[in-house]
Amino acid sequence: MAGTPYLVDSNVLLRWVKPDDHDYPLIVSAIDAILQRDAVLCYTSQNVAEFWNTCTRPLDRNGYGLTPAEADRRARLFEDDLRLLPDSLGPPGMAQTARHSQCFRRSGSRCAISSRHAGARRQTDSDIQRKRLCPI
Repeated sequence: MAGTPYLVDSNVLLRWVKPDDHDYPLIVSAIDAILQRDAVLCYTSQNVAEFWNTCTRPLDRNGYGLTPAEADRRARLFEDDLRLLPDSLGPPGMAQTARHSQCFRRSGSRCAISSRHAGARRQTDSDIQRKRLCPI
């Protein structure tokens, strides 16, 4: 049986493929902890569009300044290992997907796992570094 699906935020994908990002160790640690729980990491075409936009945007406009070929190479780093959710889930479907799966996102200075489970506590960076991940 497949594990719990997590929808990975574009900001996490951007940091996951950029080892010199200051959040890279935290992102890798959190993803490793999630995968150890037999979770399924997912992304959407919207994630890919946001990823490409940031990767190919010039450095002076808060982008990575990569060539399209390099952006494609980096996108394949996650496209090969994550599950692509179908576009047919559109706006109403995406809301349903978010309700029925957990969403992994970068929020402020904390990495968070948001979940449909009420009453769970917010994750701190130290919780994630200790690999004690609980839904928020």
